[in-house]
Amino acid sequence: MKLGSGEVEQQPLMSTIVGSNPIHDGHASGGDGSPMRKKTHHYSRIKTIDDVLSDLPIPGRFYNYMLIVCGIAYATDAMEVNIIGYISSCASHEWHVSQSAMASLSAAVFCGELLGAPFFSHLSDIHGRKPAMIWSMILISFFSWISAFAWNVYSLYIFRFIVGFGIGGACIPFDLLAEFLPPSGGRGLYLALAQLSWGIGTPLVAGVSWILAVLNNNQLQWRVLTCIVAIPITIATIIAHIMILESPRFLLHNSRIEEAKEILHSAAKINGSVIADFTFKIEEKYISNNDIEDKNLLTDTQQQHQHHQQELEQGSFNFFSWHFFEEWKEKIYELFSPELRLQTMQMLLIFFLGGGCYYGIILLQNAVYDTTSTSSKEKLCSFDFYSQFLSSTSEFAGGLFSLFAIHYTSRPTGLALAFLIASIAMLTFSFHLNETVDLCCFWFARFGMIIQGTYSWASCVENYDTKHRATAFALSYAFSRISSLLTAYLVPAVTNEHMGFILGCCLFLGTITSVRVQDTKDKPIDVDGM
Repeated sequence: MKLGSGEVEQQPLMSTIVGSNPIHDGHASGGDGSPMRKKTHHYSRIKTIDDVLSDLPIPGRFYNYMLIVCGIAYATDAMEVNIIGYISSCASHEWHVSQSAMASLSAAVFCGELLGAPFFSHLSDIHGRKPAMIWSMILISFFSWISAFAWNVYSLYIFRFIVGFGIGGACIPFDLLAEFLPPSGGRGLYLALAQLSWGIGTPLVAGVSWILAVLNNNQLQWRVLTCIVAIPITIATIIAHIMILESPRFLLHNSRIEEAKEILHSAAKINGSVIADFTFKIEEKYISNNDIEDKNLLTDTQQQHQHHQQELEQGSFNFFSWHFFEEWKEKIYELFSPELRLQTMQMLLIFFLGGGCYYGIILLQNAVYDTTSTSSKEKLCSFDFYSQFLSSTSEFAGGLFSLFAIHYTSRPTGLALAFLIASIAMLTFSFHLNETVDLCCFWFARFGMIIQGTYSWASCVENYDTKHRATAFALSYAFSRISSLLTAYLVPAVTNEHMGFILGCCLFLGTITSVRVQDTKDKPIDVDGM
């Protein structure tokens, strides 16, 4: 009998299919002759997780909730990155610290992100995507508020370092959103919408800074700005704790079959729909350990999952144990295996160039438009807010453009064009023709970078399966923060024109690298039969 997509004729299922109620009727022999239970299951429709997710209507309330929370978390990353320039300039004048010394503030934030990314990615692989996301958001929220009450430059370094550590988990919401989306019918759109939230966060910081300056005689109050930026992430943390669900792909990967089914039924209920009973089509390595009597038949993956489950139940799991770092090292080695080496190297280089160049453009623009008084007798902190705000709108425009382009262009094409636009803009800026041309250069450079961000983040989550996705994304994110850290010290050390030329050349290298990236548009993100 011919059924719909992802379904097969209903028939008794053996023990290689899990998720239905078993009826015992005898024994079968294992691979080594040992007895193994034979289970006959009730009739059920066999589906992959992509088949089930395709049954959830897009758009729908559940996806909208996910998008709002993940979007706010992602926008927070944008706001925290863009606020650094304002804080550095104003705090350096308030405490009479040199601008070069305040470059360490940016370094503190990026060092925190560099350490936070691997920590939260491994946390998400052990405890789940949702707990890792919640804890990262709590750190960002709490220490963003505390930063406003810093009493000297060293306390500010510490508080912003912890904020950066929390921001290291910013890739987790993007992972979580992607793992709920089917290959087609909305994945590209929703990932682009999440990226658009970055384009909203950036002009929001510039606009609020401008308003605060106008209300205070053209002087920016950086402590008030820090508190305002902390409000959205605080609200999102509360909403996420109440409404966000765990990733069903994570649960399946960890053999938690029934929990994955409950999550999918809950998502359908939030959407106002119902999913018919189904059974997951999965490979042997994802069978629940409880379905096998002879534990010697368990694969290494199953034994590792069972070991983690026992540790978690006994409360003996320790993130600072040697075992923790050994597992992280093994995952890194797998990313550089012959099957994944090429795409991993490409992603690392693209994130390294994209992250460093984006923040380099932001710092360079702050240096060009910083009008803070250099007199020690005045405590003025001001910028050319009109130019700052105008150029920041380019990121919202780039996000809107990505919503359209991501449907019709391949990932390599979109990446290459985005890098090329930004490269031409920065190389043009290096000639320093006039103020109008400079403003246009910054506008198009940031326009290109937000498009690059949309395509690179989408490519990274689509290039890897559930087992490797969080680790690969965190490693790529960490590389972007390494380049950002270097940029924080490079921009004050060279002239604006030379910095524009350096950024233009790096962006052109990104254009060349992007052409060779694998196209993952509309392809399944798990190809192992889940």
